[in-house]
Amino acid sequence: ASQRAGIRMHSIFEGATTYDELHKNIHRMENQALISTDEASALRENIQKFANNQVVNEWFTTEWDDVKCEAEIITRDNVKRPDRVMIKGSRAVVVDYKFGENKLKSHNYQMANYMRLLRDMDLYDTIEGYVWYVLLGEVVKVD
Repeated sequence: ASQRAGIRMHSIFEGATTYDELHKNIHRMENQALISTDEASALRENIQKFANNQVVNEWFTTEWDDVKCEAEIITRDNVKRPDRVMIKGSRAVVVDYKFGENKLKSHNYQMANYMRLLRDMDLYDTIEGYVWYVLLGEVVKVD
């Protein structure tokens, strides 16, 4: 059940750049009966909780020059797709959403790899990386 919830949560976040878009996605999924009224209500509460987190709140504002959702970073060996990259001037913030119940070291390694790939592009002076455990309500900064 939590894997299904994770897939639904991911589709709500997919392509959403603002809180307004997150709420529209929840509304759309509720109207299509993909999530129940109770689930929609719980998601709205969760999102409101995150909106009160200073770090997360900034991610869904309209202050960014560019927000890329699941943008491809093509490497020599393969393609990487961080869930969200936000750019403002010479600052880039990369976020990966996790909807499972476990915090794994591999998530931090994955984020460190995304950050290294962005650094290698030599376009940004500041690069921040976060793993957001949405269902656990935790944000982990990766250095």
